[in-house]
Amino acid sequence: MTSHKRVFPVPYQVDFTAESKGRHLDSTKRKLTWKFGFAHPPSVFPHLFDANENYIGETNDGAPNNSSIAPHNNPAPESANLKQGTECRGREHEIILTWSILTGKVHIYVDSREIYRHEPVGKEDSIFSTFSGSF
Repeated sequence: MTSHKRVFPVPYQVDFTAESKGRHLDSTKRKLTWKFGFAHPPSVFPHLFDANENYIGETNDGAPNNSSIAPHNNPAPESANLKQGTECRGREHEIILTWSILTGKVHIYVDSREIYRHEPVGKEDSIFSTFSGSF
């Protein structure tokens, strides 16, 4: 039985912004945005995929596993599959975190879909609750 090494996605950063977005005072609300992506594996690792972008893996010695490729499905020469820059881009995502310094409300969005919301209910849940520690 042969064990295949797994190809993990290669992450890359597209953009990051930090903004102050209060209605009356800019310093009362924050918005952080991360944009990132995962590279297209057949573009980054052409020796591990056939011409149809099916994963073929590699042998224990690190050489491409050509035993599972049918003769009519041979991979193209590596120089033809070599891609650089934006040609390697794959799935891209955006995470947005917004929170209000005054009210303590927090929202997290992933790809424009809200995945988390926190709205303080009482004084105990507020960020302005009294400090109970002593020095």
